[in-house]
Amino acid sequence: MPDLLKYIVRFGQTLLLGALCVFMGPLSARALESVSLQLHWTHEIEFAGFYAALEKGFYEEEGLDVALLEGGPGVQAPVRAVVAGKATYGVAGSELLLCRLKGEPVVALAPIFQHSAAVVLTREGSGIFSPQDFAGRRIEMGGKSSDAEIWAMIQAEGLEEDQFTRVSSTFTLEPFMEDRVDAISAYVTSQPYVLLQKKVPYRVIRPIHYGIDFYGITLFTSEAEGENHPDRVRRLVRASLKGWRYVFENPEEIIELVLERYSTGPYRHPREQLAFELEEMRRLILPKLVEIGHMNEGRWQHIADTFVRIGLAEPGYDLEGFIYRDTPPAQFFWSHWGVKAGGMALLLAIGRAFWLGSYNRRMRAEISRRIQGEAEREELITELTKALDEVRELNGLLPICSSCLKIRNDTGYWEKLESYIESHTKARFSHGICNDCMKERYPYLFDEEEAEGETEDLYSRESGTLP
Repeated sequence: MPDLLKYIVRFGQTLLLGALCVFMGPLSARALESVSLQLHWTHEIEFAGFYAALEKGFYEEEGLDVALLEGGPGVQAPVRAVVAGKATYGVAGSELLLCRLKGEPVVALAPIFQHSAAVVLTREGSGIFSPQDFAGRRIEMGGKSSDAEIWAMIQAEGLEEDQFTRVSSTFTLEPFMEDRVDAISAYVTSQPYVLLQKKVPYRVIRPIHYGIDFYGITLFTSEAEGENHPDRVRRLVRASLKGWRYVFENPEEIIELVLERYSTGPYRHPREQLAFELEEMRRLILPKLVEIGHMNEGRWQHIADTFVRIGLAEPGYDLEGFIYRDTPPAQFFWSHWGVKAGGMALLLAIGRAFWLGSYNRRMRAEISRRIQGEAEREELITELTKALDEVRELNGLLPICSSCLKIRNDTGYWEKLESYIESHTKARFSHGICNDCMKERYPYLFDEEEAEGETEDLYSRESGTLP
């Protein structure tokens, strides 16, 4: 018996193990798809959303094994890397559109920054307040493909290239702080922090103040990737945006993650600077105002028109195929301030509607009451007028004949007493004869011996029939 029990236990364990192998086999057999994402600079907190998607397993949940490739000096630009097939995906600024207008087969998937971080920094005492003041000055900035916003701002303000001296970017602030250049193109998310720490007064010139409002870093891929692997594109975009939402929901955790794993080498930043940069990024990404990754075709067209206007692109461009058409739908968040504000406005509107309804009902009741009162008053006036018309008092002196008792009317004619009264009142006459007149005019009908009561009986019988 004990041997049978051992056999049953061992058989059950084997059967359970086999069942697990059967059910888990397909899951373990699912291989992650390997793709790469080319960054346009060395590891910085500005790529925090991609770090979060990788470290929190969002890419893996979508069946992706994503390699994040550092950029920086000496590294091929993301657009060239993706077009050449050295990277599957990349991030770039609005120069991405400029490359598309020049024929590069790239597709914008999701703008992460709704506004570009590119600005120009000048020293407070330099006398430079606007792009027009660049004339005759030394400006450290990149080429048109890398500093498109700055070039667009300068040319939009009517400044020609030969009116200032362009100094190639050194990617450091030393020339600026040592007064070797008068202005420098920079990112508002990072360089201002360094100047604040070194107590160098500065002024910021923003392209957006001059009508140049470009998207910031944008996730993109090649046309070939979009056509051949649309589902993979969809999954990568979904996981990346989930990572970016996680960043602003857990900022302290992300700062720790960047410090531990993505802040090495000469560009390592302290915690305070990462916090400063993340807050500046929030102002450009606007996560509580705009759904992260939101893309507007009209905005891209405006940027393209700007490139054409300043001579960086040719007119008659076609954006067909540039804008990704299968981005995930914007998710609804009850915690979004817009939803809360809308709900409050709705409640106020409902309350106001109820108040107005109650007020209107009271007003209608009051109007009805007043109308009814007016009707009753009009009816009373009518009745009184009618009564006054019907009741005509005979007052004053009436000229009456002492013989025949006729009355002289207002026109001077004499008329019978009863006719006059009937014409001035509602009274009507019926004729009879009194006892005295009957005795006087018809004495033969009475005997002297008849009692008084018999005379009354005779009058009652005959008064209505005598002529």
